[in-house]
Amino acid sequence: MEEKDKISIVLEEYRSLRTECMQRNTVLNNILTVAGTVTAGSVGVMVQYSAYTAGITTLLIILILVTYTFLLIDYDSRRINFRLRQIEADINRRAGDHLLRWETEHGLNPEGLGSAANRIMTVVQNFFNRPPLSKD
Repeated sequence: MEEKDKISIVLEEYRSLRTECMQRNTVLNNILTVAGTVTAGSVGVMVQYSAYTAGITTLLIILILVTYTFLLIDYDSRRINFRLRQIEADINRRAGDHLLRWETEHGLNPEGLGSAANRIMTVVQNFFNRPPLSKD
């Protein structure tokens, strides 16, 4: 098999994975739209009929479902992004030039939300543990 054929096969996987990422983002947008509509309706029913328990329960269920869906899509998107970065590096190595670089330079952070949350907590802890300002 020639190098050109190998690159074509890898580029087809690249296109397929990019399409999958876009589809996952579309699904997430649709879920958020539906969740927003249901939330607005729940708040309306809650206020109109004083059904606070049912409204709050509905809002909590929506929050749990949206959070779960977001985390699932985020996890899968990061896995796809990791593979896209590998493909970009492979094609750039084969071509001897930086032909593909979008995912490597601008793609999702491969660390994920857990690491981002840890970084935020570190910043907050450092803020509260800083020495007091001197009165010079």
